Amino acid sequence: CLRTWRIRPKKRGRKRLRAYDKLIFLYLNKSISSLRSLASQKRLGKDRLQVMIRRSLEKYVQKKKDSWWSALSGNSCLILVADAIWYRINGIKYTIYILLIRPVDDHEAIIAPPVIVKGHEGLEGWEEAFGTVPEALKRRINALVCDGGTGIVALAKKHGLILQRCHFHLISAVQNYLSAGPRGTRRIYSQKIIGLVKDLVSTSSTLEVKYLLRKLGHIHDTSKSRGMRRILRGLLRDWRDYRTYLKYPNLKLPATSNAAESCIQGIRDLMYRCRGFRGQSSLTLWLIALALFKKTIRCNGKNQPN
Repeated sequence: CLRTWRIRPKKRGRKRLRAYDKLIFLYLNKSISSLRSLASQKRLGKDRLQVMIRRSLEKYVQKKKDSWWSALSGNSCLILVADAIWYRINGIKYTIYILLIRPVDDHEAIIAPPVIVKGHEGLEGWEEAFGTVPEALKRRINALVCDGGTGIVALAKKHGLILQRCHFHLISAVQNYLSAGPRGTRRIYSQKIIGLVKDLVSTSSTLEVKYLLRKLGHIHDTSKSRGMRRILRGLLRDWRDYRTYLKYPNLKLPATSNAAESCIQGIRDLMYRCRGFRGQSSLTLWLIALALFKKTIRCNGKNQPN
């Protein structure tokens, strides 16, 4: 037959490049500055190196994707810290939902694999993201810390979660309509309003809360700024949600969603290094790998007053 007989027939075509877990680990650890420099160092073409990175990425995610919540084993109550950002791929807007899960008695939160959904942030997207959390963990989540977006607040009410709104987002929103800087024309007035807002979300005195609400209500009625009136109207309506950490000291709730903001900064840094993504599947794969690589992030509870 003019053919060489073999026990294991040789596969035709070019040999498949082997996927190494270490390659994507070095990239996420920033031990590799850029693919161009690594390709020059290894004497490989940039396209071939990109294929190797892709296969290493897929192998890394496939190997570790179901082990991220193993550190949350036990029966202790859990706290959910959530935030979201948007990103465009080929002109299409996607929302990236970030979920951090922290045991009550711990200072490290587990980073859940991010969920990417087409369209604007909303309740449907948050439901899809929350649906990726295993049922065993969902039953143990008692509280939610967020920036106060309508979609995430609706999720908390729907699932009966204790809600803690972010102090940082509130103060930043107030400062947007004030000139509290050293050169501000109404610097003293601006600092007074910011001081009243900070005192309202931190004081443990019931009498002082009533006094602060009256003062802020008067400022709301007399302010000429439509944006300031909108922010103060929301604060006067939902002020209890900013003081949840005082009502439930046993949960050791953080008063801000800054841990999720730190995760978002890491995502933006990865986006800058990757210089864009070809599609939603590529973006999802990279962000899941980043979450599995980082594993945890510091998430301290708010210090309780004496």
